[in-house]
Amino acid sequence: MRCSMSRSIRMLTTASGAFLFGFLAYLISQRKTMSIDLGIMAIVHAQASEFMDLVMVAITTMGSALVLAPLEIIFLCFLLSQRKIAIAGFLALAVGGGAVLNSVLKEYFLRPRPALWDTLVSEASYSFPSGHSMHTMVLLVSLGFVMQEEVKRAWWISAALFVFLVGFSRIYLGVHYPSDVLGGWFAGIAWAALCSLPLKNDNVTIFPDRKS
Repeated sequence: MRCSMSRSIRMLTTASGAFLFGFLAYLISQRKTMSIDLGIMAIVHAQASEFMDLVMVAITTMGSALVLAPLEIIFLCFLLSQRKIAIAGFLALAVGGGAVLNSVLKEYFLRPRPALWDTLVSEASYSFPSGHSMHTMVLLVSLGFVMQEEVKRAWWISAALFVFLVGFSRIYLGVHYPSDVLGGWFAGIAWAALCSLPLKNDNVTIFPDRKS
C-alpha cells in the first residue's frame, strides 16, 4: 500500500489527534466544557427558522451512515475491480473500524445527549463523540492520505466544508453538544491516521488516467 504523506507525519497526526481527544474527554468528564457548549448552542438555536430546519436536516442526512455507507461500498467495489486490494482494505478498516470504535467510545463515556429543545431527528445512542462527525472526518482524512495529489484543491475544500456543515447540523438540531462534534473530529483524525501507518510513502494512483 502507498500513501502520499510521510509515515512520520501520519504518526504525528495520530498522536496529536489522540492527545486532543483525550484532553477534551477529560475536560468533559470534569464538566469544564458545559458552559461553552450551552452558550454556543444557544447562539446557534437563536438562528433557527423553517428554512434552516430543512437545510440542516438535509445535511445531517447526507452525513449519515444511511447515505454514506452505500456510496462507500460502491467505491470499495470500484477499487476491487481495479485490483486496488490494499487501498480498499485500508479504507474498509478505517471506515468500518471507525464505526465500531465510535460505538465503543459512546458506551465508555455514556454522555447523555442534550435535551434543550424539541429536535427534528431522533437519536437513541449516547452523545460523545458524535458519530456523524467522526464518520465524515475518517472518510475525509483516509481519502486524503491516498488521493491527496489526484484530486484538485477545490474538491478538498468542498469536502472539508461538508464535514464542517455535518458537524454544525448536529449542533443546530440539538442532538449533540459542540464538544461532541469536536471529539468526533479528533477521534476521526487519530483513527484514520493510525490505520494509514502501514501505507508506504510513495504516491498511489487510483485514477491512472486522471491528471491533478
